[in-house]
Amino acid sequence: MCIRDRYQRRVHGESLLKMIGQMYKEQLPTKKAKSLLKWLHGGQFAKENQDKIELVTLCPGFLLGPPLTGGEFMSSDVIEKVMTHQFPAIPKLQFQMVDVRDTAEAHILALTSKEAAGQRYIIVENTYAIEKIVSILSNEYSKYGYKFPSVKVGRTAMKLGSLFKRDWAYFVPFVEKDIQVSNAKSQRELKLKYRPVEEGLIEMVNRLIELNIIPNLVNKKKSTLLPIKPKL
Repeated sequence: MCIRDRYQRRVHGESLLKMIGQMYKEQLPTKKAKSLLKWLHGGQFAKENQDKIELVTLCPGFLLGPPLTGGEFMSSDVIEKVMTHQFPAIPKLQFQMVDVRDTAEAHILALTSKEAAGQRYIIVENTYAIEKIVSILSNEYSKYGYKFPSVKVGRTAMKLGSLFKRDWAYFVPFVEKDIQVSNAKSQRELKLKYRPVEEGLIEMVNRLIELNIIPNLVNKKKSTLLPIKPKL
């Protein structure tokens, strides 16, 4: 089971223990917290209530697409930092990405598919390096005056940077790691069709500009961005 905190960060093992402690304003005993993790990950809850529920586990990746509101969440925070040049360099980092609308559709398909009961699905369109994301955004928005980094940095530079920017520390363990996943099972069993990441990325930035989360350099007085039409 994929467990996330309020910033949509996937947490496992010891980091989960810390999160649980923060939630309850106390540090839970390690044995008790690990038992909770095992209970959730092993689907014990579903086994104990199998006459009442069916459990399907969906593990989405880094969410893209137009947000409905301007609330804080990890993926918008990362894209905002890229668009506002808060990343002075490009970390050698990969994200497993998916459009939020495909994730919503996956939930509906999982609820309506009898074959999905008891299964786990990776909900990811593909794996993309930050360098590729920066390239897509630069090609689309640099003409309006947005600035993008060009220098690549590795783990050592990210570690040093995390001393001054605390939010960088979360990414350090994943720098210079090649993490590949497969969405074949979700396509085969749920019949899920994924949108291209480029589409969700551009629509996400347009929406963040409309919400004034990203400064509007396209037209500082009035947005000239096309309205987002939801795909049904």
